[in-house]
Amino acid sequence: MKQKKAVDISKRIAVAFLAMFLAFGVVPLRLMTILLGSAQKTAGGTGGGKVITVSESRGLIYDCNGERLVGCETQNIAAVKPTAGALAVLKEQLTDEAFAQANEVLSTGQPMILPTNRTLLHDDIQLLSTFKRTSSDALACHLIGYTDETGNGVCGLEKSLNDELNRYRGELKVRFSCDASGKVLAGSAIETLDDNYNSAGGVVLTLNKTFQQAAENAMDACGLKTGAAVILDCSDGGICAMASRPRFDPTNVAKSLNDESSPLFDRALAAYPVGSVFKLLIAAAALEQGIDPSQEWQCGGSVTVGGASFGCLKPHGSVNLPQALAYSCNCYFIHLMQQLDAEAVLTLAQSFGFGKMQELAQGLFSAAGTLPTAETLSSAAAKANFSFGQGSLTASVLQVASLYAAVFAGGDYHEPYLIKGEIDENGNYTVSHKSQQPFKLIKKENAQLLSDFLGLAVREGTGKAAWVEGADCKGKTATAQSGDYSSGKERLVSWFAGGFTVQNRQYAMVILCDDGTSGSTDCAPVFAATVRRILAAEQ
Repeated sequence: MKQKKAVDISKRIAVAFLAMFLAFGVVPLRLMTILLGSAQKTAGGTGGGKVITVSESRGLIYDCNGERLVGCETQNIAAVKPTAGALAVLKEQLTDEAFAQANEVLSTGQPMILPTNRTLLHDDIQLLSTFKRTSSDALACHLIGYTDETGNGVCGLEKSLNDELNRYRGELKVRFSCDASGKVLAGSAIETLDDNYNSAGGVVLTLNKTFQQAAENAMDACGLKTGAAVILDCSDGGICAMASRPRFDPTNVAKSLNDESSPLFDRALAAYPVGSVFKLLIAAAALEQGIDPSQEWQCGGSVTVGGASFGCLKPHGSVNLPQALAYSCNCYFIHLMQQLDAEAVLTLAQSFGFGKMQELAQGLFSAAGTLPTAETLSSAAAKANFSFGQGSLTASVLQVASLYAAVFAGGDYHEPYLIKGEIDENGNYTVSHKSQQPFKLIKKENAQLLSDFLGLAVREGTGKAAWVEGADCKGKTATAQSGDYSSGKERLVSWFAGGFTVQNRQYAMVILCDDGTSGSTDCAPVFAATVRRILAAEQ
């Protein structure tokens, strides 16, 4: 009989919890599971007291400045003793339906816990502050990922760093003192049991929360619905921001599973047709092979190579290398590429990481993309396509950002990285990223020339919309053909790749719009809006 009574009480507690969730708003599924499961396990009680698990935690994920990227929002949980005084407070604060459910449980002599956004003041009610692992508007949701109902990572860094984060698991519990028969003692305090719940242990990323927020806000404000953004620290290759659009709600992943816009797909790590932002690598190869940047070629608006015709936006007339970059002259780069050793260009591209996957964390890679072979480039038409980033060439936003970061770093290529280190429960570093020596891929003087040419592109060329006063903005636009006509017209992939300076520190940023119009209209404004937000936050 006693066992049956305990089971009935457990069911009542579960019903009461569900009513509390409905009364006070949506609570993450993980928290709901913990509360319901704990209530059922402890409803019977023992003579030593009744213990209920309020919330569980695991290692945190921080940005480079020690700001939390998970566990940022708090949720109050009320632990309630079954007393007349506590019931009186609940009756005053809860809806009639919610109070009826709570009363059904408390009147049996059982304690309970419930999420609340109310101030419940009474000696027999204790409010505890818990934190939610994630939220519907969480930053870097694709990169961070999410956990399942057991608290283990399903995707993203939550999965890649699962073992590291689980080392810092903790629980927050409450204990109600009981007599030998299991009845909660009147006048006894509710005891809080913190078993490593508020541990500081976790993993530190190179992400800068300010930069991440600025990029995501700028993408949304500028209406970039499908695309990606990456910001790199040029001094060491640290990834300061990485965002993908459309975003998804980590607290309701099921909602995105059948969404035609594929919000769960991380576009920041995918490979896309590159287009004219790749001209920077061709220009770098030309300078390294001794081509004079002042050498001019005539652009009549189109050129025929290997029996194929290639066009420009307009006839540019006589242009040199800096002008060809600034005004994105395809004809110039087609002529330029014919003068270059194709195998040497491919070797340089490979040195910059094109055609290779990049591992950001265990099992978390950016796409390798496609780099044509020397045999492919033996075709004059394929070589012409390659000269302005088309043909079979594809690359990730991260690969393009690494190229531009190296130019702004004086020709030094830094392998991009994401994990800065690991800290223990006291916030002390136990593992730190070991900086690798950069690879000198471009002569310093050539890198400076390229940087100056990109400055001209923003001041006078196709990248004018990226200019921000006081940030020394530089960069290049692109509008790449995809060959995808599934919507009835060809899908275009637009880009802006460039750099900016904040507090004497140089950063590279790449914006991509999947299904865009042009880099000048889709992406350059996002770049500028991001820089303005960063400048405002850093002042």
